[in-house]
Amino acid sequence: MNDRWKHLFRPVILERGRDIFESGEIDEVEKTAEGWRGIAHGTYDYEVETYIEGEEVTGMSCTCPYAEGGNHCKHMAALLYAVSEEVINPVSVSEDLNDVLEKMNEIQLRKELKEILLNDSSLKNRILQKYRSAPADMADVNRILSLLGNLSVRIGGRNEYISWEKGWEYVQAFQEILTDSVEPMIERNETMQAFAVLKGAFHILNDVDMDGSGGEHSEIASSIEEYWDRVIHLASKEERTQMYQWFRAMEKRSDDLICGDSITSALENYFDDPEYLLPMLKDMRNKLRGDQADNYMLEYDLEKYKNLLIRSGSDLSEYETWLENHNDLKSVKRILLKEAEGRGDSLQAIAILREMYEQEKIAGLKRSYLEQLLEKYRETGNTEKVKEALWKLLAQYRISSMAYVRELRSLCDSAEWKNARETILAVNESLKPDVYDDEEMYDSLMEYLMHQPVEMMDRYRMKLKDLYPDALSTYYAKYLDRISCRYGNLALYRTMRTYLNILAGIPGGISKANVLIDSWMERYPTRKAMQEMLREVKAEYNSLP
Repeated sequence: MNDRWKHLFRPVILERGRDIFESGEIDEVEKTAEGWRGIAHGTYDYEVETYIEGEEVTGMSCTCPYAEGGNHCKHMAALLYAVSEEVINPVSVSEDLNDVLEKMNEIQLRKELKEILLNDSSLKNRILQKYRSAPADMADVNRILSLLGNLSVRIGGRNEYISWEKGWEYVQAFQEILTDSVEPMIERNETMQAFAVLKGAFHILNDVDMDGSGGEHSEIASSIEEYWDRVIHLASKEERTQMYQWFRAMEKRSDDLICGDSITSALENYFDDPEYLLPMLKDMRNKLRGDQADNYMLEYDLEKYKNLLIRSGSDLSEYETWLENHNDLKSVKRILLKEAEGRGDSLQAIAILREMYEQEKIAGLKRSYLEQLLEKYRETGNTEKVKEALWKLLAQYRISSMAYVRELRSLCDSAEWKNARETILAVNESLKPDVYDDEEMYDSLMEYLMHQPVEMMDRYRMKLKDLYPDALSTYYAKYLDRISCRYGNLALYRTMRTYLNILAGIPGGISKANVLIDSWMERYPTRKAMQEMLREVKAEYNSLP
């Protein structure tokens, strides 16, 4: 197997894949019908597969998060190194490497390892953390955080900006350092040292200048949350209280953090003892005293308030009383609506929506509430209210929905529908052509389209060409003569040819097309490309039976 596959990987990924292969962390390599598969070992085991046709790699897959983001990962590279060695030399490189290592003395091994570690800070950190004999201290924590902080320079360059293209490389490097650093601490029950690393890592994640549109922040935050879970559960009561105090301090600024939801989630998931819940509940009560800004943050706080009451085993009556005393707020109405819908109480939901609709001043929101009301009226089988809502949406809010038009027509008698249709046509300009078409009012449709852009006429041309051939051919002839005056280019001539053929396809249209062609050939004798196109078209028409 040739090594052309190497161009599929970035150099840093290729190097890490080589390291995995040479350290024997890729095994169970076996041939498949489409290529090769294997298992890559590390913090987790990942299934890797490659698809090969002849000498070419045609596809690869891996179960690691980096690959799930659509990237070619180090595990894929490791498998391909293994496959290349298997094809070239059935004796594995790991066996050859072992032979070499056996022949080296301790001094040589130490010298080579030291040189490698001096040039690879991540590997150096892994060795220091995994094989240290003393407990981790703040010097260890600061060194690890320095590694994490320097990733923005190492991967982002001088600007320290992690672009979209490098986002998942950053994620993988960040997660590797976390794993190499926190895992040994957890194994040694060094909970506060591990928590100090995770605190610093969380700050670095929220401060890094990264595109993040591929979900990179969330991916790293999830890794940190998984370690929080393990560390908090290992912590003593005193340590747990210290961790709680940090989360509470961070909660106060969570709105300004990219990953602020992680703080909220940790407080909700890991601190259910009364001594933790009651201070949070007290703070929330204080926050909800006095006047409130009526926005979605209030809705979020009220949901959190209710959740704290439930978790602490408190009576929900105080929450319900708060809602009752503030039911003039939109946020409260949205909560009451959600709760009514959750109970399946359509009548209560209708009452709340009607109140929201009547009090709302913004037209777009009023329309939204009316559409929600329409759905509720349908659920309750209130035909008259459905008709009323449809009428307002079509005539007052001028929604361009033929589905609404047809539904309204199905609910009206002929006299009602005639009056409704005329009003809709008078006030809702965007619906005119579709209503004319749906109602088979072709005279009105043709008259309307004669004054509209050609793109709109094109939509209905096939339906109208046999009904109104003279009017339609006149429309297209005028359009063609109008665009012929523009500055000539090949795109214009292609458009003219297209519409000449459209005109010729209308009964009686060929004669009008020929008249236009003759006039243009006389009018634009210097437009050579145009003249050639016109001669070709005229010849085609003359060859028709």
